[in-house]
Amino acid sequence: MRNYLTEFIGTFFLVLTVGLTVLGGTPLAPLAIGSSLMIMVYMGGHVSGGHYNPAVSLAVLLRGKMASATEFVGYVVSQLAGALVAALVVYVVTGRGFAPAPAATATATSALLIELLYTFALALVVLNSAASAKTHGNSFYVQKKLLYRDLCKSSPIMLGLKPFLKRFRQTLRRRQSRESPLSSRNEMRSSVHPQSSLRRKLSH
Repeated sequence: MRNYLTEFIGTFFLVLTVGLTVLGGTPLAPLAIGSSLMIMVYMGGHVSGGHYNPAVSLAVLLRGKMASATEFVGYVVSQLAGALVAALVVYVVTGRGFAPAPAATATATSALLIELLYTFALALVVLNSAASAKTHGNSFYVQKKLLYRDLCKSSPIMLGLKPFLKRFRQTLRRRQSRESPLSSRNEMRSSVHPQSSLRRKLSH
């Protein structure tokens, strides 16, 4: 039951994010949707596997990592229920429904091909990271320090933000030094001559 509830909640928030960002015309909608999925995987990955997608559940079933076909059906029902409730919430909030569809210029062949390729990629990642015996005991989402370090080194988002964060830190340091130049000089003197600073404190 915990697995089904987790799948319901994760799918609900994923679809809710899709609906609100798409209907709101958010420029960074893909980033918000991807972040929502990542957060939900952190939330429920250790409980249900964090599928949130019938295609992923089918791949896990074919890999033999689900107890039975009955469990697969329970996963799919939970995911569909979560998506349906999320769509209703989006309608209540925005007053509109949404139905993601290919671009008007896209052909049926190209749309099906893209869906096939990216669904395959999604299932492949899940099977090789969460459903493989070789990764048993390797917690991908619990080692926060290693994950943060790897994201900072390799993530395009973090690499893009790195110059701005560095500039922000430099600006903040300059502002602090302008606001308290005397204290910064004293700190520099203390660091250069720690013994003399200690003598002055003791004399007082």
